[in-house]
Amino acid sequence: AWGGEFLIVIISVIVFYFDINLFSIKSAILALPLYASGFIFKKCNFVERVTRNHCAWLFLIGLAYTLTIGMMNSKVSMNRAEYGDNLFMFYINALIATLTFVFFFLAINFHSRALSYIGSSTLSILGVHLYAVNLGTIIALKIFHYQASNIPLWFSLLIMAIGVICGLICNKILLKYFPAAIGKKYS
Repeated sequence: AWGGEFLIVIISVIVFYFDINLFSIKSAILALPLYASGFIFKKCNFVERVTRNHCAWLFLIGLAYTLTIGMMNSKVSMNRAEYGDNLFMFYINALIATLTFVFFFLAINFHSRALSYIGSSTLSILGVHLYAVNLGTIIALKIFHYQASNIPLWFSLLIMAIGVICGLICNKILLKYFPAAIGKKYS
């Protein structure tokens, strides 16, 4: 029963010891407290308790925070598992920014099954999207001869979409054969 969890711990220790970022595992580990927060918020129906009118105000407050105080933590990069100058501020900013998006979509009463499905696959997407981004960058530089600073937006969006699709495929495979790797239970 503990085989999957034990394997994840062993892989995590090896990855951090040898300083490799196989399948963006450092980024995934950095994201785990955010997943735990989401689980706690969902369990206590935090978002459902907020009225639609309050969602608009919370969105505006969260946006103001994110654009002011939230920008003070220097460079953050989930691709490289960089959290800026302050780990605590990283998590506070991430939670507020995430809730800001949630409150925005609740305020405008927008629901999408596709976005919900992608949202439930974020750990898998995080694990494989970096490979699509790196491959896309190599293609842009070597085949299309773009400069690193001049890669067109359409190309970047295409590569990001491919990364999401690869993550969704990976999620389906993990759900079927190894659900503990993404925090699910065997059905």
